[in-house]
Amino acid sequence: MAKAVVRVTSDFNELVTDLLSLADDLPGVMMEPLMLRWKFLNLPFKSNWVSLVPWGRAGDYVYDSIGYNTEYGDSGSDVVGMAGVFLIDSVGEEHGKNEKYQISRGPNKGKYKAHIKAPQLAYWAEFGYSPNNGAVVPGYPFLGNAFYMTVSQQDYIFAEVLDASIKVRLGT
Repeated sequence: MAKAVVRVTSDFNELVTDLLSLADDLPGVMMEPLMLRWKFLNLPFKSNWVSLVPWGRAGDYVYDSIGYNTEYGDSGSDVVGMAGVFLIDSVGEEHGKNEKYQISRGPNKGKYKAHIKAPQLAYWAEFGYSPNNGAVVPGYPFLGNAFYMTVSQQDYIFAEVLDASIKVRLGT
């Protein structure tokens, strides 16, 4: 957890005023450190996709769909952040995954089917799946591994940026 040193030079009322003004701006204070924490995970997620998942390649559909998002919650006072594999229309368009394709063999030959979206592919890669023939394909936890292996680095980034943000707002 980040901590900032607050020195009271005049009286207790000044400290209370500073802390109340900081509390009013808490969502703004939290936005940058949370955004940088999730942005940090992009590289470990992508490198694990390429190194741990046998069919994972740099620049493929899932690789390009890895990202982060940080925004204010519905209340306006909460800050919400996510990192992972997202359904991004522009990435799907770039990889030709937004258009349906025609099935070339089997009982449904000639019918059209939608491509599997990147978050579903990532879920299957992370946790494994069982295709129609019943064979279980093992999971390759590229997201979980990257997240848990870098928790201390994420916490450090978050704490340092939060500390700097608080110091700027308190003028210390």
